[in-house]
Amino acid sequence: MRSILHFVLIAVFTGLGFSSLAQEECLVPLYGYPQLYPEKFETKREGLNNEYVFLFDTLDLPFRDDFTKRNIKDYSFDLNDPGVSFTPYYFFTIGGAFPAIFEAMYDTSYNYTYNTSTLSWDSVANPLTLIEFLDPVSQLPVDTDTVWIKPNGIPSGDTLDTINNLPDTVYANTFDTVFVIPSSGPGVLWTGNDVYVNNAYHVLPPSYGVATFDGLDSLGMPHAPLSQTGSQGIADILTSAPIDLLNNPFGGVYTVADSVYLSFYYQPQGLGEIPEPQDSLVLEFYDVDQNEWVFQWKAEGEALKPFEKVFVKIQEGRFFRDGFRFRFKNYASLNGAFDHWNLDYVELDINRAGAPSVALDDVAFVSYGESIIKEYTKMPWSHFKTNPALFMEDTSMAVAYNNFNTNKNVRFGVQVYEQGQQVFTTDFNQNVEPIFAPQTTLEKSIDISPFVFSDTSNAKRYTFDVLNVLNTTPDVNSDNDTLLYEQDFGTFYAYDDGTAENGYYLVSAGAQLAVEFNSPLPDSLRAVNIYFPESGEDITNRLFRIKVWASLVPEVVLYEGLVENPLYSFDRNRVVRYDIDPVEVGGRFYIGYEQLTDPIILGYDRNKNARTKTFYSINGTWSPASFLGAVMIHPEFDTVYYPWKVNVPEVLDEANLLRAYPNPAQDEVTVTWAGADAGVLEVFDLQGRKVRSYPPILPNKSLTINGLSEGMCILRFMPDSGEDPQTLQLIMR
Repeated sequence: MRSILHFVLIAVFTGLGFSSLAQEECLVPLYGYPQLYPEKFETKREGLNNEYVFLFDTLDLPFRDDFTKRNIKDYSFDLNDPGVSFTPYYFFTIGGAFPAIFEAMYDTSYNYTYNTSTLSWDSVANPLTLIEFLDPVSQLPVDTDTVWIKPNGIPSGDTLDTINNLPDTVYANTFDTVFVIPSSGPGVLWTGNDVYVNNAYHVLPPSYGVATFDGLDSLGMPHAPLSQTGSQGIADILTSAPIDLLNNPFGGVYTVADSVYLSFYYQPQGLGEIPEPQDSLVLEFYDVDQNEWVFQWKAEGEALKPFEKVFVKIQEGRFFRDGFRFRFKNYASLNGAFDHWNLDYVELDINRAGAPSVALDDVAFVSYGESIIKEYTKMPWSHFKTNPALFMEDTSMAVAYNNFNTNKNVRFGVQVYEQGQQVFTTDFNQNVEPIFAPQTTLEKSIDISPFVFSDTSNAKRYTFDVLNVLNTTPDVNSDNDTLLYEQDFGTFYAYDDGTAENGYYLVSAGAQLAVEFNSPLPDSLRAVNIYFPESGEDITNRLFRIKVWASLVPEVVLYEGLVENPLYSFDRNRVVRYDIDPVEVGGRFYIGYEQLTDPIILGYDRNKNARTKTFYSINGTWSPASFLGAVMIHPEFDTVYYPWKVNVPEVLDEANLLRAYPNPAQDEVTVTWAGADAGVLEVFDLQGRKVRSYPPILPNKSLTINGLSEGMCILRFMPDSGEDPQTLQLIMR
């Protein structure tokens, strides 16, 4: 399955798979998750490139990561950070020296001297010269060659001709700088950063975080551009930090007799796309002496199945070295977020001879914390404060898994923190599961009915920390015993959890989508926030209009906006704000859009279910949504900047208001803002690519803009004063 826009998925997600149901609604894989301002991020493979060397602390056994936390190296750094050093590096050396150039001959060369007694030239053969070629990072020899130095000339009468005496080759040494970045300290278990550590793509893992492999790189972009359709190959690589598999800290050295096993859980597809038979997940071990990776295990692509545990014994002496590493890599389609694999609970340790038959003594949460307000994951703080008790859930739900092979006695609880202070806790002794059956999943509902969030803050946005906690003894891993959920009250409503696993679209031109919300007080709807993920085809030239309804049957339209284009936000799961004329709503209302031409694709969260609140219309007939999930579309009730801005907010300081005229423009445009500050003006296309930049300019500056593509672009002005950047849409014609 690949992201082809007009492919109709005749399916509905029913929990663990797809089944036939509808043809007007479609789910598609996502193309990419680009990071905001990628110039701020360093993209690395294996922790190095030609300019930077990243040092890693050597790890001791045991090695364990259940991906509850992100233990992957962060490659952002500052060359002024403490401990950063730099050294020159060279391309080759001769006898320990580093000449700038070396002129060489491929055959024996001779130096000549003129004998005045015999009036003839005497020749002396030059010695063989050994050149060692160096690795630019380690500065260790990686290859050698034998040549002869260029002769001093060619005899010509009683003089030497040095002009026409050309060498067979010239070796030029490279003098440059390698910056050495020290280790970032404990907690770094992995050097590669292509995988996506998340709690969204799995289905019932042994512990609630996973590392997901797909066709995207560390910046969330495809490993190969979409123009190279059908590209297949190595996609994501997850490599362990160096491990001392030689020296046992308790004495002696490790050997095969120590029963060293690597174990892990894996799952194909999850909530992503099915890896096909030619796709695979591969495990390799590193041979330090031979500097090579050695194949150990492989799983071929298949449809979703429960997590499977794998044990691989280290049984070759060549791997018992200081600096041993292992890595996982996937072979996949390189054009987007395709061919998903989930990896969990990776462990490497000694004395595991019986491990394949012994269950893991761990009870873990397997899904993230849930909102404890009714229906929504987020809602406006001012709306919540009208009647806090009305919006509170009576229970908090969490899902846990007993990985062990016997019953466990487990206590559960919920705690709430406000500004770092605990304001509520349940009685753990009142929420006990004395017989949590082995290797089963438990949905634990905890009564929190006495609790109501405090409503004393007058801020526009307020956040509480909600913790689900479990306790059991013994338990080998406490990291997965606590779930943190940020109950964030802002200025908008949301059903989704903020993460899209798929794209959602309607097939027909003229189709409409509407999502139901309910405001407890009359308020002015100011904007609609929408997440448009990259999904394989550029949809930014397609047309839609935002609509607000008071009722769908009969259809009562409160607002119908101007024609818009979908915009990408340059960041994973980041919505785009579409400002609208203020619309007074109260009670039940609906927000959505009408697509005027080809389909537009929205982010779709498959971990939350707002199916009963989502409707679509074909030829004027409204139907409930078919898929379990939530589209990422949010009604916004404030004028302040929250998401990625599309239009200038309605209430801005007039002294800083960015304007451009004429708009639409063709050859020239005048850019102006009140005030005398100069600043840099940049032009971005709708894919977030910077297509033009103007040096610091003053207001009322007329700029030549011919050569820009027709359609919409984004102007971004960055004042020299350090004020926040301002953005504005400009239409080119």
